[in-house]
Amino acid sequence: MSLEVTGRRFCKLTHTENGKVMSRRVHSMVVQANDGRIHYLTGKQLPEYISLHTGELYSGAHLAEVLMRPGIARLLSLPLGQQRWPSMRDAFHIIFGMFLMLLLMTLAKIMAASMSV
Repeated sequence: MSLEVTGRRFCKLTHTENGKVMSRRVHSMVVQANDGRIHYLTGKQLPEYISLHTGELYSGAHLAEVLMRPGIARLLSLPLGQQRWPSMRDAFHIIFGMFLMLLLMTLAKIMAASMSV
């Protein structure tokens, strides 16, 4: 839960880089969840404290990564074109294909029987 001073809620952010510490108050935050959804956090929704530690790992490359409850991404809603399988359309096509195959096999047997006579 967020901190509160003079009626305003905020999250304490401490950024440490190469031994230099900077503290800030964050009143709103945009977070992208591991399933791709975007959340806008304000007020009581904010966490109490965030700590970032960055530094020079490689020349010219810095990294800051914040993970809140990392885990396996769950897709709650799939984007267009990425439907779950089998859909009703897929099931219809499978059943319709089986029906056509049985019909063709029956016709082939009838034709083979009529040719042999």
